Amino acid sequence: MHGWFITRLNVPPFAITLVTLTAAAGGALALTKGQPISGLSPFYLRLTLTKVVGVPVPVLILLVVAVIAWFFLERTYAGRQIYAVGGNREAARLSGVPVRRREASAYVISGALAGLVGVLVIGRIGIGDPSVGNGWELDAIAAAVIGGVSLYGGEGRILGVFAGVLLIMLINNALIVLNVSPFYQQVALGLVLGVAIVSDRVRAQRRGRPRRHRQATAAPVTPVAQ
Repeated sequence: MHGWFITRLNVPPFAITLVTLTAAAGGALALTKGQPISGLSPFYLRLTLTKVVGVPVPVLILLVVAVIAWFFLERTYAGRQIYAVGGNREAARLSGVPVRRREASAYVISGALAGLVGVLVIGRIGIGDPSVGNGWELDAIAAAVIGGVSLYGGEGRILGVFAGVLLIMLINNALIVLNVSPFYQQVALGLVLGVAIVSDRVRAQRRGRPRRHRQATAAPVTPVAQ
């Protein structure tokens, strides 16, 4: 649905994502009347409590998804096309890249992984709580930007995002160990996100400055007389 709105109606991605975020959160509260759902299948608990060679299954799922994502983006034609679309949508279209298909597939993959996270969260807390996950989108954005993903598209690596996730977790756990108030934890996350966004902007300006300088100093082309 996101892909259709963005590719067919040219709705800004942030706008349609905000709309569905608000509507889905409200719908979850309306369906459950704001009450947690208990009596779930034991499958969810087994999924999160089971260990394979001493490693919890959620950690294995994280590693498997990271490896698959790395291979897809770095070693497949479709993955490189996604980078191209993010870097310059019009140039990618003129190069023969199926832009609409790649954009829609990115949203489908993102939605599927969000659903997988929902399954893991249910197993972790043992109930279906409609209020869980509020503010997690900020954690995701912060981890991605800290990991080198550009807000302007076309840049970022899975290894960097993985490192960004670990850093965010380290900061949150450190604040908890230090008995920092949850309110100040949100302040700290906001500051980290702000620094990451400013750093991304500075990197973008530094990358664009040499190109503009070369264009400004290039010798003018003199037309040849007929």
